Amino acid sequence: MHETTADLGAAVQRLREENEAMTATLLRREVERLQAENAALRARLDAQAESVSTSRREVLVRIGALAGLAATAGAAAIGLDGASVAAVGTPLNAGDTTTVTASTELRYNFPIGGSPRSHVFAVQDGVWGVNVPAASNDPNGTRAAIGGYAGNDAILGGFFQTNAGNVGAAGARAVGVSANSYGLRMQGRKAALLIDRFDNELAPPAKLDPHLGGEISFDAAGDLWFCAVSGSPGVWRKLSGPATSGQLHLLASPVRCYDSRDGYSPLGVVKGLLTEPRLVDCRVTSDGGPPVVPVDATGLVVNVTVVDTTGAGYVAVYPGGSTYPGTSLLNYGVGDTVANSTSVGCGPGATVTVRCGGAGVGNLIIDVMGYYR
Repeated sequence: MHETTADLGAAVQRLREENEAMTATLLRREVERLQAENAALRARLDAQAESVSTSRREVLVRIGALAGLAATAGAAAIGLDGASVAAVGTPLNAGDTTTVTASTELRYNFPIGGSPRSHVFAVQDGVWGVNVPAASNDPNGTRAAIGGYAGNDAILGGFFQTNAGNVGAAGARAVGVSANSYGLRMQGRKAALLIDRFDNELAPPAKLDPHLGGEISFDAAGDLWFCAVSGSPGVWRKLSGPATSGQLHLLASPVRCYDSRDGYSPLGVVKGLLTEPRLVDCRVTSDGGPPVVPVDATGLVVNVTVVDTTGAGYVAVYPGGSTYPGTSLLNYGVGDTVANSTSVGCGPGATVTVRCGGAGVGNLIIDVMGYYR
């Protein structure tokens, strides 16, 4: 009877070991299957950008299932030594694993001035972010957050908060502390930076609230401003806008865009003495080559010469298509050749209007030296 009991116990032990070995084998096969599916899903993510948010959630679910199986089969079997299983939906500590739910967090603590500060990495339906809550001993009471992926767009956002009623709050803040570091570096296929504006946003000089030197503002009129000196509202300089000239582009050498004398280049323009106002296209070149002045130029630097004058008079130059402003660029007498340079705004299509006034008229020559854009 003793030998029968021993034999039975040995058989039971042998069956238990065989069962455990079979279970481990099945679990390993399931892990390998999930790993293969996970790799395929990651490949789909790379190939199908339009379904990235859905695919991302699928990948996270597979990764969570893989981690759960790994914990069940024994972390050492697939290289996750020391991993512990956290309850679903609870925050994770370093080394914890769990299946992915609608919202999962990974957080850890480290001391700052003797007090812990929590950092959180959160995954919530394809949206990830990093949050840095304020430390109780932080004299500034600062708090910052950075958000990341949402839908099909990569997004950087969040907040920077102080105890003083959010004064000086910012959507995001980046600081480079070393001598050769950048505070912020951006790159984009369409543009490196997009500055949004609020509806009915006043031009900064019209405001009364305090501002700091270094601020940039985009108002409702489409003008871009830079605050040069702090104050209320501070000293502001307009950088650009729909009716504001931009950077001056000086040409390597002057380009003749108009000559009213017969037989002189450019030939495809209206010729003859200026007995009435004349519209001049400043994109024209004397050699018939491609324009050097862009169609959307906002201003020009030109040199204007009057020749073959029939009597005393003056030359006026102003934006194409606009009303004569009552000013003159130069004055001449009979038989004179007189030249003068000026900066003038452009009309549509980089045009200017020229006119001769007074008792006599003349022929005009216009050379472009640069343009604003």
